[in-house]
Amino acid sequence: MVTVRLVGISKGWSGVKAVDNLSLDIGKGDFVTLLGPSGCGKTTTLRMIAGLEDPDDGEIYIHGKLVFSASKGINVPPAQRGLGMIFQSYALWPHMTVFDNVAFGLVQQKLSKDQINQRVTRVLADVELEGLAHRYPSELSGGQQQRVAVARMIVVSPELLLMDEPLSNLDTRLRMQMRASLKRMHQETNTTVVYVTHDQEEALTMSTGIAVMNKGKLEQYASPEEVYERPASKFVAEFTGNPQTNFIDAEVVDGRLKIGDRFIGHIDGDALPNAVTLSFRPEAMSIRQESTPNTLPATVYATLLVGASVLVYVHIGNIEAVIRAERGSKFRGNQEIWLEPDWTQVNVYSPTTGRRLDYAVRG
Repeated sequence: MVTVRLVGISKGWSGVKAVDNLSLDIGKGDFVTLLGPSGCGKTTTLRMIAGLEDPDDGEIYIHGKLVFSASKGINVPPAQRGLGMIFQSYALWPHMTVFDNVAFGLVQQKLSKDQINQRVTRVLADVELEGLAHRYPSELSGGQQQRVAVARMIVVSPELLLMDEPLSNLDTRLRMQMRASLKRMHQETNTTVVYVTHDQEEALTMSTGIAVMNKGKLEQYASPEEVYERPASKFVAEFTGNPQTNFIDAEVVDGRLKIGDRFIGHIDGDALPNAVTLSFRPEAMSIRQESTPNTLPATVYATLLVGASVLVYVHIGNIEAVIRAERGSKFRGNQEIWLEPDWTQVNVYSPTTGRRLDYAVRG
């Protein structure tokens, strides 16, 4: 069952399209993230779903009901669309305590005092505010106020919840904790969530589906695994993953891949192009100390220890790339090494369109 359906929606200002002919189905119980850089149209899309912005064209359905249609003159007010929304701004009641702010929606639902106490106490513990229940918003830091806003919305378990970068003001530890809390809330309540962020790590760790947007257009809509492992375009590949993916141009000669003056790997398929761009994540290359027929020569120019791994920055000809190696690996500057691709993790793109090509590559 589809909870939110967008059909060809567009929105522009002063001749610039913020959202360009976007169509998207979000199923019941999905946690879908609208992901992309600033100005890509993700927040405008969220506001159009909420009814806070009117599309120039297209239709919006929520729970099967048509809530907006430019051609039919239908525009259901935000309060009648059956959704909750958490903004980047907190919008807390200044005269209410933290407890009363969070409990407000439950009071409106006429729950018993015991039910309200139980649910508010639990959600305040989830956002690490249990000791601040009787404080007022003016007595809280910005990050604490943001957590109150999140708690106030998730405590009522709305069927459809829209979230616009709700964790942006939190420190790293609390952001991780809140991601876990939001994911647990989603799993327990089966709430449909539409979540906006420019943080690809948030999108990859929390979502059931990711809609990657660029300049108002949809680049890819797929599971986090597919977005990471099989990006539909060079833009998606560059925008997801940390550190970002590596690209190498290759010639195609009689079904073989030629990088520089070295033949490495094969490409299978009909009507092969003359040239392709290969994409590989830092973990998709293994470092070897000796040359073999399936390796590329590289030169180390820097290493960084990052948690459980070492990032090895190399030059492959005049291309800069980064390879993820095991913690404890030792390399020195200007050291010559050899890189062996894991072809199952290599993607092929058109150098002209930037779209992924359905050719298989192998060693």
